[in-house]
Amino acid sequence: MLAVMRAHAVQRLFCPPLVLDQLAQAAATAECPPLVEIMTAGEQLRLTDDIRELLDRLPGVRLDNQYGPTEAHVITAYLMTGDPAQWPATPPVGAPIANTRVYVLDDRGNPAPAGVPGELYVGGACLARGYRGRPDLTAELFVPDPFGSEPGARLYRTGDLVRWRDDGTLDFLGRVDHQVKIRGYRIEPGEIEVLLAAHPDVSQAVVAVAGNLVGYVSAAPGRSPDPAELRRYLVAKLPKYMVPSTFVTLDEFPHTTSGKIDRDRLPRPAIPESGRTAPRNAREEAITKIWMDVLRTPAIGVDDDFFESGGHSLIAGQILLRINEEFSIDLPLSAIFQHTTIATLAEVVEAGTESRTVAAPHRPASR
Repeated sequence: MLAVMRAHAVQRLFCPPLVLDQLAQAAATAECPPLVEIMTAGEQLRLTDDIRELLDRLPGVRLDNQYGPTEAHVITAYLMTGDPAQWPATPPVGAPIANTRVYVLDDRGNPAPAGVPGELYVGGACLARGYRGRPDLTAELFVPDPFGSEPGARLYRTGDLVRWRDDGTLDFLGRVDHQVKIRGYRIEPGEIEVLLAAHPDVSQAVVAVAGNLVGYVSAAPGRSPDPAELRRYLVAKLPKYMVPSTFVTLDEFPHTTSGKIDRDRLPRPAIPESGRTAPRNAREEAITKIWMDVLRTPAIGVDDDFFESGGHSLIAGQILLRINEEFSIDLPLSAIFQHTTIATLAEVVEAGTESRTVAAPHRPASR
């Protein structure tokens, strides 16, 4: 992607923050394209060190942080100019664009003052009509607009938690319903919790994000939940991206004074140092080092799953590029999706190396 952007002298880029971060990492030791404007949307923008370094190498570049749910497309925008070093780590999502209306409302539907969090409601010409074939969901989330003058006007309840800033822009704070995004997928933890709680070994379940998706469970009477069994159970019922990478069994869940589970006090899962299989040869050792560098993890075993360790398709591309350079081979990107552990991938690398060694000299095809 970086090479294509340079070849075509691309000046304007629109991408999710995740892609921008990966692009910034790729550009760290390469020539930058002549970007003058970058627009991000799709998830919360966080200015990582890699992104700041990229922006610092692009004099005069503008960064336009945009926000908008699928049900309404782009709603707000926040344009940043000047010295990237002075930009906030989590920039605002900005103010409403033309022909849109936004309201920050409390639990009673009243406008929240500046600085007070509330749920974001949006309306205007951008709004969808509703969900096809789902009149119940449409009625629940596309509600009558109490502030508009147009008959029949509606607002969409985004479920996003925001607050007004004094300058009239919005800060994005998260999801009202704890909905999260993992590896680019929007996930509702409650769906996973219901399935986990239905397992005969589980009494209660909570799913939260602590680096990756984590399943917290308490044991049913006389039972002892096995993480491997819980993973197999969920894999059979859910897409792989919705299956927690780690399971933690708790004797008791922390609670708030009102009796609700206190998600902020859930313990972070410990990184298991024991039980990991160390590299058994130079090939596995080299691949392990590449995985640790790209995944930015202090430890990984040769039997650990790539996706359960925080990997995704963009990182897979980086890893395959470095493996092909390290071993002078040409594995396709599909290799890491078909062989998701270092141990199995090392076998493919070995086969590719041997094939390269014994391959016949290239001869031009006859015409």
